[in-house]
Amino acid sequence: MNALIDIQRADVQIGNQKILSDISWRLQKDENWTLLGSNGAGKTTFLKLIHGDIWHNAGSRIYAIQGEPQESPIGIKNHAALVSPEMLNAYAKYDWNIKVEEVIHTGFADTVWLFDKPNKHQISIADRIIEQLGIDSLRQKEILRISSGEAKKVMIARALVSEPVLLMLDEICNDPDADSREAIIDIIDQTALSGTQIIYSTHRTLEMPNCITHALVLDRGSIVMQSGKKDLPHVRKQAYIRMTSDESIPIIEKKESEYLEYKSESAPLIEIKNADIYIGDWQILHNINWRINKGEHWAISGKNGAGKSTLFKLIMAELHPASGGKILRFNLQNDASVWDVRKRIGYVSSSLQASYDWGISAEDVVLSGFFSSIGLYDEVSKAQKEAAIEWLHILRIDNLRNRRILSLSYGESRKVLLARAMVNKPDMLLLDEPFNGLDEYSRSEFLNLVEQIGRMGTTIVMSTHHRNEIIPIINHELKMKGGRILSSHRILKTIL
Repeated sequence: MNALIDIQRADVQIGNQKILSDISWRLQKDENWTLLGSNGAGKTTFLKLIHGDIWHNAGSRIYAIQGEPQESPIGIKNHAALVSPEMLNAYAKYDWNIKVEEVIHTGFADTVWLFDKPNKHQISIADRIIEQLGIDSLRQKEILRISSGEAKKVMIARALVSEPVLLMLDEICNDPDADSREAIIDIIDQTALSGTQIIYSTHRTLEMPNCITHALVLDRGSIVMQSGKKDLPHVRKQAYIRMTSDESIPIIEKKESEYLEYKSESAPLIEIKNADIYIGDWQILHNINWRINKGEHWAISGKNGAGKSTLFKLIMAELHPASGGKILRFNLQNDASVWDVRKRIGYVSSSLQASYDWGISAEDVVLSGFFSSIGLYDEVSKAQKEAAIEWLHILRIDNLRNRRILSLSYGESRKVLLARAMVNKPDMLLLDEPFNGLDEYSRSEFLNLVEQIGRMGTTIVMSTHHRNEIIPIINHELKMKGGRILSSHRILKTIL
């Protein structure tokens, strides 16, 4: 029997860089695969090769999903659906804030916008899937106004309306909180039970759908292991070892790297009083009262949709309190501009990383931190260029200086963003779910770097829903739920 997909000795090159090398793999009927590998291993490119989004430079790719074998990927997308972060990021980047129900209906034609209204049969299919996934309450909400976990379920629903033979999921459990990740994995298992085959890429080796029957491990663009279900535990263990074994974590060598103590009675860096935040007619934050003093490092915890990212936008002057509320930032005067505020703040998030989706160099990304811009549109001074080079050196990414941001691994890109955040010597570093999308080694490395930056005197404020990602220097916690502060307290017995 022909394999549904048969790839042999395939290479994939993008620009001057070879991304995949000598790939040989077959998908047989009733198999469900997991793709394991660290950031930059080639998982996303491998899925795009399977989906027919990119061509191979050498080797062969044969599809038999439609019956007769064919080399061309034409028509394959009618039978194979891919859920990746790219489309969800596009909605955010271009502010395509359409209703959830419309997003799901675009899955019938695999378009961004809903150009043709679905017919009665298609509506019945969508209604059934919406009910099965438990997202009926989201129908009339806007895609940019729901939590990360909810958005991932919506994108799965969008993929499933075409009733695909094969469903591919690229790092689908990166951003959601623990409850949402569990719900998504359950949806994947239920989808497999219905007869749809699954390919699930991840760097979280401990979170795996039960339906998985085979595993493939990628490392630097090459397949290093393949196995059936009998050997899955061994393969997962070996994949974990590969993702946690690497060169030593860099140490920031700065004279001011001793931890600086401040008196909390000094003027606060940030003080928020009675702040309500609305986006359109929807109230996101309710009666926020919070103060950040020098010497304090905060973790903001809460599930997806708690309001953590909105609170960061308030701090950065992207949003403003409704009448009756106010926020004081860095003791600046009332007529201070948003740019005056942003000069005092460094910011890192996975959504910011997704905004850099064209061929800008790593050095220019770092330089853009001086202007709080996505891209570099201003002339830079000699001093600014020297500062950018210094931070690339501090984080041991000098070798990436002239590389295009799109050619970097996820972990490398995140370090470039950290350099961008620090290049302006900010008083405060805001980290919105900073470890999302990072493999085990990159997560450990990034955590260590942030800890060192905090000990240099920069105030750290980070949001997370993973307790094990709260770095040792964090000494205060703000708990949020439903746009409200549940508690605000000092963390005792912090190891410094």
